[in-house]
Order: sequence, then structure tokens, then C-alpha cells
Amino acid sequence: MRSSIKSTLEKNALSTVLPLILIVDDNHDNINVIEEMLEQYGFEYYAVSDPLTIQDVLEYRKPDLILLDLYMPQQSGLDTLTIIKNDNRFESIPVLMLTAETDKHMLSRCLDAGAMDYINKPVDAVELQARIRSALKISSLTKDLSERNEELDRKNKEIQKFTATIVHDLKNPLTVIMASIDFVRNTLVETKQTLPVQFADMIKETTFSMRDSINEMLDVSRIQQGAFKLNMVKASPVDYIEKCLFRLRLLGNKKTITIVHEKKDVPHVYYDEKCINSIIMNLVGNSIKYSNPNSEIRLSYEVHADYIRVLVKDQGQGMTDKDLSLVFKEFQRLSARPTDGESSTGLGLAIVKSVAEAMDASVGVSSEGRDKGSTFWFDLRKD
Repeated sequence: MRSSIKSTLEKNALSTVLPLILIVDDNHDNINVIEEMLEQYGFEYYAVSDPLTIQDVLEYRKPDLILLDLYMPQQSGLDTLTIIKNDNRFESIPVLMLTAETDKHMLSRCLDAGAMDYINKPVDAVELQARIRSALKISSLTKDLSERNEELDRKNKEIQKFTATIVHDLKNPLTVIMASIDFVRNTLVETKQTLPVQFADMIKETTFSMRDSINEMLDVSRIQQGAFKLNMVKASPVDYIEKCLFRLRLLGNKKTITIVHEKKDVPHVYYDEKCINSIIMNLVGNSIKYSNPNSEIRLSYEVHADYIRVLVKDQGQGMTDKDLSLVFKEFQRLSARPTDGESSTGLGLAIVKSVAEAMDASVGVSSEGRDKGSTFWFDLRKD
């Protein structure tokens, strides 16, 4: 049987480029009628009456479409369909069920199992042609789209790798700049040149921001490539978060924004320090950026049964419903604007979501509307 199938399919493969239709039906009269219709419309075809042999057919040449009878004694069409769709070599082949069944529940099961459509028996020639051509067109478009997506994914990975290389190479000269600034600043302090010292501090702070942005971009690139390494610990995050707030308070002071940390004893939870630092720097830094002078940012904690929630509440510009739907997406510009001319890449909150998910944490935000502030939070699990 296997050799017969192989020789027939090899002959077909050499003689035609027409679509190959596989008919699977235990009734030879039905097969003959369908073959005559397919012959009339110029399709290549092959038929088997025993669904248990369908694997042999598929292994030697994949058909472009399968016409599959629903009720057969050896193995039902639904079971045969399930076998085809569970095999990643054949799952993309469109399948049309042949049936006299009127039970919508059964037909729904076939569609749920992966059938593209069904054709009622007795088969009408015009309907058969229309359904086959439609299914082949859809299958072709789906295949083209899949190939384009694969090509785009490949190019995207190449771009990510290239970008990561460039960003990584920026770290070395930046390190030299930071060390040079410290040397210049110390010299200026020794000579008591107050104004130049202030400029040196501004340059240093800007350089720190550049370094943080570079590190964040590298982290995002590693996450996208599945190369982001975590060092998870189980501890209270309160003291570490306080360390993260040190530089942020310096930024807040420049805008006379007060950062209040409501420290409290909380249960130990799982987290990665690098991820926590990135989340705090972005959430609190974002609040500073979009808050007006003489306002307050408050960090607090909620203890729940399975997790603790860290909240960052500000008195800033708040968010619209549209803002809330876009807030964690990449390169989104929301309705609020920085209050002191700060730059914004549209990546900060997307980074928060990425690094939080990397350590199996969730993030969220709420706002009562424009000019009513925002509350961001992230949840850290106990177990």
C-alpha cells in the first residue's frame, strides 16, 4: 500500500503544478462523484477510503487541501482531523468536512478542531468548486502572511542585535566621561569655583541619566531575545527601594517635589534587584517628570494574601481613558507633557512592564482623570 501511494503521488508531483486535493471517504460512490467534479474543474486529486492510511499519503506529498468525510467506520473524520491538526507538519493544510450532518454542535466541534469549513452531502459541483477555491485562496494568503511575519521577525531580531551592540559600545566612552567629570569637579571644588561646579554636577546628572537609558535599552533587548538573566531573592524589598530613591530625591529636589516613602514591615517576596531598580527609577522618575513643582510623590505598600503591592502615587497631570489604554505600550506619547522640558522616549513604562513580567510580577495604573494624579503599582508574589 505504501509503495503504491508513493508511486502515484510521485507521478502526480512530476506531471502537474495544479492544486492536489486529497479525498478521504469510505464510500467509493461518493469518491467517484467527487473525482468527476474535480476532474471537470481541473484539480489534481487522490482518494483513500481508509482514514488510517492518511498519514502515509501526507508523508509522501502534502496535498493543498483535504476533503474529509465526517462519518467513517474505521476512524471518524473528527478524530482524523484532530490527528492532522496535532501534527505540526500538516496542521496548515486546509480541511473541508464532507457531511450530511445537520447537528450544529457536531459541526461546531469540527470547526473548533481546525476544519476550515464543511460541505453538505450530497455534494453540489458548483458549491464544491467555490468552497475549494475559497479555501485554497485563504490558505495561500495565510501562508504568504506567515512567511512575511517570519521574515519581519528575522529582520527585527537582526535590528535588535545591531542596536544592542551599538548601545553596549556606548557604555565605555560614557564611563570615561563620568570619571572625567568627577576629576574636573574635584578640581573645581578645590579652587572654590562655585558656578562651574554646578555645571559639572548638571553634566554628571545628565550622564547618569544616559547610563540608565543605555542599561534599560540593553535590558529590553535581552528580554526580547530571551537572554535576560534574573537573580531572584526572597526578602523584604523596602530597604532596597529606599536605596533606589536616593538619586530620585535629588531629581525631585530640583523641582521642589517631595518623595515620601511610607516604610513598613512587609512579608518577604520574590524579586530581582535589577528589575526593582528599573521599575522604581521609571515609575518615580516618570512621576517627577510629569508633576508640577511643590507637589508630592508617595510610595506605600499593601499586603495581600499571596502578594504585596507597591504603590507610587503622584499629584501630577493624571490620565484620560485613552492614556490608560496606551500607557504600557512602546513609543506612546500620552496627553501629559513634562513640566520642566524633560525629554521622553516613550519607552519607560513599556520597560516597566517588560522587566516586571520577566520576574513574574504584574503592573497596573489608575487615574481619576486629567489633573487628578495617577497611581502606579506593581505586585510581588510571596510564593
